[in-house]
Amino acid sequence: MRQMRQKGTVFLLVIVLLLSMQTTAFAAVSQSELESAVEQSAAYMLSAVKSPQVGSIGGEWAVIHRCRRCGTLSSNRTAADDNPRKLLSIAMKPVAFPPFPIERLEELAGEP
Repeated sequence: MRQMRQKGTVFLLVIVLLLSMQTTAFAAVSQSELESAVEQSAAYMLSAVKSPQVGSIGGEWAVIHRCRRCGTLSSNRTAADDNPRKLLSIAMKPVAFPPFPIERLEELAGEP
């Protein structure tokens, strides 16, 4: 009886996990609104940072956070127990997946 209850519990947990994985995210905005937001973000980034660079001061890394709700910036220093591979993957994400269309970089920057 106990073994059957355990199997039933495992089965129920598997069903719950499978159903939770099937949920899809629904966009709250249309495709055109999303493209407009990306273009506005790219234009802002290009106007705010004329020459973007990756650098280090004294060999110490920090993760800069920007609140999506209020825009406040905060900084957290990395610690010895932070995963270096994860930190590198975070650092490389803007290079691998730019926040604006690379093929339109000159147009967004206002250059001919």
